[in-house]
Amino acid sequence: MTLIQKGLWDKEGSSLLALRGGSSSLTQAHQILVPTKQKIVYTPIELTTLDKIYSERRELFRGRRVIMKVDVEGAALRVVRGALETIKETRPHVIFEVHRGEGEDDELRAVPYFLKMGYRWRVLEYRWPQNFILALEPQVGK
Repeated sequence: MTLIQKGLWDKEGSSLLALRGGSSSLTQAHQILVPTKQKIVYTPIELTTLDKIYSERRELFRGRRVIMKVDVEGAALRVVRGALETIKETRPHVIFEVHRGEGEDDELRAVPYFLKMGYRWRVLEYRWPQNFILALEPQVGK
């Protein structure tokens, strides 16, 4: 495993990472809608795409089974858009947490990208209608 200390997005840039309790979110992707008593700490973070990391460090992927775990609290569509070439070339198995929201925050909108690339999906864990975990698996020969 290789740790790259950057946030994944659909383009390069920077943002603030909001850390509260045991969770975090990018401030440009989310607004805190519910008042909280938890202290919020903001820390700057560089953003990049998985495609950029893949193009610069292909040796990390060569000869390995690639597994992606996507749990980005409403930002999955952006992360997937920045990883399309990597997904096409490496055909990773994906564990995908879906948080239903509005517009681009609705992570279920990222699933059709995988279906177009020949993936099948299944629910691994159903939490409630707005939150569940999917397995996205590449079909052989597609």
